[in-house]
Amino acid sequence: AAVCYEQSRRFESATRIYERVWQKYPDSPLAGEAVWRAAINYQRFFEFEKAVQNYLIIADSPRFKDSKHRDDAVFNAATILENDQAYARSAQLFLRYAATTSKEKEAAGAYFNAGLIYEKMKDYRNMEKIFRDFPRRYGSVPGMQAKGVEASFRIGKNAHKRGKWRDAERAYKQAISAFATSGQPAGSDAAEYAAYASFQLAEYKLEKFLQKKIKGSLAAVDRARKKMEREAVALKNEYERIWGYKRAQWTLAAMYRSGTIMEHFAKSVAGGFRNAPLPRKVRRLGQEAIDIYMAAVDEKLDQVVRPLEDQAKKLYEACVKRAKDFGLSNKYTEAALERLNAFDPAAYPLLKRAKVEVVIE
Repeated sequence: AAVCYEQSRRFESATRIYERVWQKYPDSPLAGEAVWRAAINYQRFFEFEKAVQNYLIIADSPRFKDSKHRDDAVFNAATILENDQAYARSAQLFLRYAATTSKEKEAAGAYFNAGLIYEKMKDYRNMEKIFRDFPRRYGSVPGMQAKGVEASFRIGKNAHKRGKWRDAERAYKQAISAFATSGQPAGSDAAEYAAYASFQLAEYKLEKFLQKKIKGSLAAVDRARKKMEREAVALKNEYERIWGYKRAQWTLAAMYRSGTIMEHFAKSVAGGFRNAPLPRKVRRLGQEAIDIYMAAVDEKLDQVVRPLEDQAKKLYEACVKRAKDFGLSNKYTEAALERLNAFDPAAYPLLKRAKVEVVIE
């Protein structure tokens, strides 16, 4: 009778009869199946609390220990509780499912999902424990290689948010290493996490680079310029390696940062030359000598700084052009356009944002 009601989509009537079956005939071979069908039908008509109760009867009751639905009941209850934001109970049930099911891929997914739930709860201790353990437990399971990269990435991202840079740095490097050994191709979901991690590592170095200034005598400025040039090239190369992951958002971000590096280098060199102290021997020779000296400095500025500014402008132009090729816009492409507008407002007017950028949660 319950089956007939269910097949005619009278789920509430079906559920009432299923419950009568297992309550009135608890020793019947049909009792476990009746509880299972009752739970499913409660879920169908949005009685989620009752659905969870019935799933957990199958999961926890000794009389249903041999039910073929026991693992699935744990999983279904965990999913409902997660959707209902009962995160602590949900995470425990996902971990329980991962420990008991014989299906490796499903176990891996449930284990990883428990980590995501702890992340939502800001329970970083349990989150990190799960994500650190994930590659060892499930890294070789087919289809889980990208999750192994993501696990390290999420540890790094959350440590970074909390201001724990050393922990974040280690996790970001682990994500990059995991991607390199995962066999996942460039442009894949796994590459997104590796690209993000690489970008954040480069950003940390950029922050220090942008604090550097060139000062001192002309001779000191020239020496510092050569040293800063080597640093700028090395940092620019680090950003350009991100292109290899073939993830549009981070390729554009890296291209913009290459322009940032060269623009800061140009400004630092210009500031160093302009602020260099006037040599005493020039001051002693009078105003005519000072004028000649300043003209020489201006010529040096034009020779050294203008090519650097032109290079920065070309890098920003390349970023904007690539964004058009990709057909997207994000905060980095908008910033590139703003810098070009500063160089040449007529040629590069500011436009409204074209699309909302994709952000990893």
